[in-house]
Amino acid sequence: MTAAVYFRRALVGLALAGAVGGTAFVVDRAPEQLARIEVFRVRDVAVEGVRWTRALELRAHLALPDSASVWHDLDAWARRLEQHEMIVSATVRRRLPSTLVFSVREREPVALLSTPTLVPVDRDGRPLPIDLARVSVDLPIVEANDLPGGTRTALHAVERMRVDPAFFAELSAVDLAADDELVAWWGADPVVAFRLDLPLEPHRLAEGVQVYEDARQRFPDRPLREVDLRFVEQVVVRF
Repeated sequence: MTAAVYFRRALVGLALAGAVGGTAFVVDRAPEQLARIEVFRVRDVAVEGVRWTRALELRAHLALPDSASVWHDLDAWARRLEQHEMIVSATVRRRLPSTLVFSVREREPVALLSTPTLVPVDRDGRPLPIDLARVSVDLPIVEANDLPGGTRTALHAVERMRVDPAFFAELSAVDLAADDELVAWWGADPVVAFRLDLPLEPHRLAEGVQVYEDARQRFPDRPLREVDLRFVEQVVVRF
């Protein structure tokens, strides 16, 4: 039986019950009245949009009572889900007769913060409860920095590097060398230090990689050690 058939039968049933009992079925109060019908009790909860969080954990966080109906206040349950430390926003819709479907947007990890243990964090340094033993996290390591706002500055720079997926995929670590200077450890065999000015201009990363590739082809026997992007309209490579 389809959800539409369930819904129509429930409305007809309420109307008939009201007629027999001498009480009119009030359309404006339909959700309240439908919530009393057993067929609309929540029997399943689906969660869409999760990558880092387990859907089972989010369903447990909701803690829906046994009496929950798909006709109860859905916004209240969406707000409850947003109280989870991994969830930025949540919406919910009904899938009649008895399923709630939540669509969520998670907080996004941008790096592993060394404190000295490795902790997944978002762009503002917020620790995220991601189980590294369960989820494969390929993120650069950022050392906690003693400069005022240094750790957050480094994390914001890392987030901007993500606009270049090819560069970000080869990024292994980031250090804030000074208030306005960042060192990004990039590539492998050997790892190359990209020296960058802050605020970071993502297009400079592509310029640096282009010069790096050109230098590597020109001098295949000389391992590159450093790509320096701190000079206006110049890229300096060091062997």
